[in-house]
Parts: sequence; structure tokens; C-alpha cells
Amino acid sequence: MNIRLVEPTIEWQTEIQAFLTEMQENKSAIAGMGSLETMPSVAHWLAKSERNKNPATVPSHLVRAIQYLYVDLETREIIGMIQLRCALNDYLKDFGGHIGYSIAPSKRRQGYGVQMLQACLIEAKKQGLTKVLLTCDPENTGSRKIIQANGGTYAEKVFHPEEKRWYEKYWITIDV
Repeated sequence: MNIRLVEPTIEWQTEIQAFLTEMQENKSAIAGMGSLETMPSVAHWLAKSERNKNPATVPSHLVRAIQYLYVDLETREIIGMIQLRCALNDYLKDFGGHIGYSIAPSKRRQGYGVQMLQACLIEAKKQGLTKVLLTCDPENTGSRKIIQANGGTYAEKVFHPEEKRWYEKYWITIDV
């Protein structure tokens, strides 16, 4: 297996759509996909992802973010998606963090989430980050274990009044 992070391109369009479909069919929470589920097409999402990556074109209400696919290059299967946000705005400080991610339901509980987050921490370090914030739903044991396996330290639990839900916050010091 040759599994690694890649930035999404139009060449991955079919696989991206298949990943999104699997997430939706399994009614999985969607995180780290840069609003893919709300876009009219994968091509629109790719254009948005490219704008958000560039400091000169990212909208002023957002932070610069780099979108990745975690893929098996031999099978061309997307195992997960992960987004690295290079800074925190007010919302991300409590409810989103520096990194958001999703693993395909068919690939869960196989260690991929730990590996994908570890790979993203290397990318975060390349962007000059030394400490990153991640959040997860208190009921999402899998996500909590992924964060903790990568050195995540529990910080606090915060309530989002508009979403009417709680988030747990974890900090990871990057020493990869």
C-alpha cells in the first residue's frame, strides 16, 4: 500500500464524489471537507479549496486552509479527508480548531485516522505551527482516540449556543 496525503485536483473528481456519497449514505458527520457537501459540484469545491489555500484570495471572514485527501495511490481510493487551517478565528478557537477530518465509514477502526492526523501534523509544522487545536463531539469516541493517540491533551468542553451542542477541545504540541 502506498498511502499518503495529496492535495485534491480534478483528477480525483470521481473518487471525491464517491467518498462524499459514502459519507452521506452512512449519515456520517462531515468534517474537514471544506463544505464539499454544500457545493454544486466537485469542480466548484476544488476552486473554493484553491482560493482558501492562497493568502491573497482567502475570503476575509475565513482563515487560510489547506485541503488534503488521504489516499491509497495503488487503488486510487480516498480513505479520508483532512483540512489544515493555518490560523484560528473566533469560531475556530472554540468549535473547529486547526484541523478537521473525516474517515470513510468503510475504513474506520483500521488505524487510518491516527496515521492521517499524524501526516497532517507534519504538514502543520511545515506551515510554522508548533501547537494545534482540535475539537470533537463528546460522543465521538473514535475521534477522541485519534486525537489522543497523536498526543492530544484535553483542554475543556464548550457549548455552541446556535448549534445547541457541546465540543471537546484538545491541544497537540507538534514535535514530529
